[in-house]
Amino acid sequence: MAASGKAYNMFNVQEAEFWKQRVERENLHASLRSMPALSDVGSALGSKVSGASSSTRSKIEHLETMLHEERSKRKALERKLDALERIVANPL
Repeated sequence: MAASGKAYNMFNVQEAEFWKQRVERENLHASLRSMPALSDVGSALGSKVSGASSSTRSKIEHLETMLHEERSKRKALERKLDALERIVANPL
């Protein structure tokens, strides 16, 4: 019975550690999503990002570039859609 009690206790310890790590990951993810874009923050974010490795920084810059490109594509498509909707709403 003592062995099963130890195993049960070890399970609880491992499960508690798992949840602790999961909550930390979720909190990190939530904090990153709530932060404004790098270009908007400027030097204020620099102190937070300063601990990041150079590969992480380059990945962030790459993703910011991709995000900017996607936003510009989306805006262009929205303009085309608006023009098409105006044509459909007011046929010749």
